[in-house]
Amino acid sequence: MDRAKDALEILEQAADSADGFVELRYHGKATRALSVEKGKVERTQARHRSGIGVRVLLDGAWGFASTGELTTAAVREAIDQARRAARAGRGRVPGRRPRRSGHHPRAR
Repeated sequence: MDRAKDALEILEQAADSADGFVELRYHGKATRALSVEKGKVERTQARHRSGIGVRVLLDGAWGFASTGELTTAAVREAIDQARRAARAGRGRVPGRRPRRSGHHPRAR
């Protein structure tokens, strides 16, 4: 099984149904560990981790999400989560309080 090729197909299928700016990033990492004591192999371990990071831009606000499940449905759900996060953050700027209607800073 070619994980990168499978992931690319999943990303393309999910992106085809996405509106607006959607960035999908695949990350895969393989590790191997070996434990030796007094010249004798005690333990070996092989591990593969992968996932998809999602970034969307919706009405000027960014939203982020991720999934470790490499299925079209899981990637689409992550896109939806990122969109919900962007909607929740719309109009908010870090370090500023929201303006009240009719409030304007004084000119100096």
